[in-house]
Amino acid sequence: MGLDKNKRGILTPGESDSIGESKYLSQVLTVAQIQGMNATPFNLIPAPLSTVSITIDYIVFKVMAGSAAFSGGGTVQFQYHTSPNTVLHTGTIAAAVLTGATSTPTRVALFPGFGSSGLTLEAGSGVDITNNGSAFTGGTGAAITVYIKYRKINL
Repeated sequence: MGLDKNKRGILTPGESDSIGESKYLSQVLTVAQIQGMNATPFNLIPAPLSTVSITIDYIVFKVMAGSAAFSGGGTVQFQYHTSPNTVLHTGTIAAAVLTGATSTPTRVALFPGFGSSGLTLEAGSGVDITNNGSAFTGGTGAAITVYIKYRKINL
């Protein structure tokens, strides 16, 4: 028996902190993935075990224009793979972040925001990026990177 590493309580031998340690993801997205994520959301964090849920601490979306701007599209969001309507953050990334990108990097941060009703955790579900509205087109040579800090919670 002893204190857990954050000194929140007593753990018995073999027991672990159910909150989980922070994990970090840095994912470069291709233009094809951005163009296709409206029809087929792109998986960023693979599905964990069926007894584990993923929670987001923050997401940073970074984009730099290439030789041709993106056009069309809609707001960008991050969601559970098995529940496409469960958005994991407050706000969305405006389509203009992609369609108005310049050679100077634009960074947009999203944070958890579960509202007064909370967030229903999805066990065994990964995290995808998608966009509402229509698909993005163009974007030749654009550089897009997503940074996510997240945790896996044992349910």
